[in-house]
Amino acid sequence: MIATGWGGVHEYLRPEHAAWLNYQFQPVPSDVPAIFLGHLQQARSEGHLLAEPDYEQLKYLMWETYRNYFVYKAQAMQAREFLRQELSWKQAALKFVQWRGSLL
Repeated sequence: MIATGWGGVHEYLRPEHAAWLNYQFQPVPSDVPAIFLGHLQQARSEGHLLAEPDYEQLKYLMWETYRNYFVYKAQAMQAREFLRQELSWKQAALKFVQWRGSLL
């Protein structure tokens, strides 16, 4: 898997399951499609930034993935198994109970 090395993706992808793209923070672009404007309009007005990926690195990693398909296929299968075990409804409920208990 290839993902930008910033944000919530780190909650469910581990370094051994993904190639992290370098990024630079950029202002929210003004030409964002209308479907996203509700949320991004507020983000733009509040000065939020987006993690813009390194597109040269992305091209390289896409080519590398294509060339070494079976290596990355195995990595994706490991990621899938990790997600199946660690991000189930049962796991989410257990984490919530633990979190709730820490507040009391």
